[in-house]
Amino acid sequence: MKMQYIKDRTESFDDYFPCRLKNYILKHVGNWLNLFVDYHNNELIR
Repeated sequence: MKMQYIKDRTESFDDYFPCRLKNYILKHVGNWLNLFVDYHNNELIR
């Protein structure tokens, strides 16, 4: 249940902040996930 929630939230987040790199590097993926977590936590506070 929690994994599906995370999957759904990251997919919707990706709609607003898509990654346009053709060759992903691990650091970029980590930065994207950090952005998602910060955005998600900010939404929870509101």
